[in-house]
Amino acid sequence: MTIEAENNEVVALLKSLFSYEREIDNETRLFHDLDIYGDDVDMLFMALEDDLSMNISGVDLEKYFYMSELPSSGIGIIDHILGRDPKTIRDPSKKPPVRVRHLVRAIELGSLEKALEE
Repeated sequence: MTIEAENNEVVALLKSLFSYEREIDNETRLFHDLDIYGDDVDMLFMALEDDLSMNISGVDLEKYFYMSELPSSGIGIIDHILGRDPKTIRDPSKKPPVRVRHLVRAIELGSLEKALEE
């Protein structure tokens, strides 16, 4: 499969899972631009493993994504009760970006861990 074909597969998967109508390119950041966090992270990476044979073993996804709807630090129960949007509370600057190009490279290398190290 060519890099362009792999890129198209990743973009198609993202759009099908999350119904994005916006433009997605190689530099699109999963958390920062597409707001993928929590259960969506699990759903995405399970689909990448199943559909595109991506190996994600060895990757601590919590390093790159908030894995719960509400971050464990920086938000209290009062914020939740008051209905404050967790999107405004999550701080993207605390998470290194995972870009579409990392996913494409992970398919090429056979490992997300190796792709994120480059």
